Amino acid sequence: MYHALLLLILGNLKTAFSPLFNWIFYFLVVGILLFSGSIFLLATNELTGMNFKVLGPVTPIGGSLLIFCWGLLLFYFIKLKKE
Repeated sequence: MYHALLLLILGNLKTAFSPLFNWIFYFLVVGILLFSGSIFLLATNELTGMNFKVLGPVTPIGGSLLIFCWGLLLFYFIKLKKE
């Protein structure tokens, strides 16, 4: 939910502010797709009859991207406040 709200906010702000917002936006989208998508596919292993266990290592990569995006955003706002 918080990532979706951040996407909405960044989608409206990315043209008005730093190009860093573009990077944050794209990393956030990739992180959401990797993290949520892999968890969804892993949860539907038994229902679909397909083996998605190969996607297990993808989940932490997506989660790391999400944490990285929030960290970049925090860094940007701290830097902006000091100026």
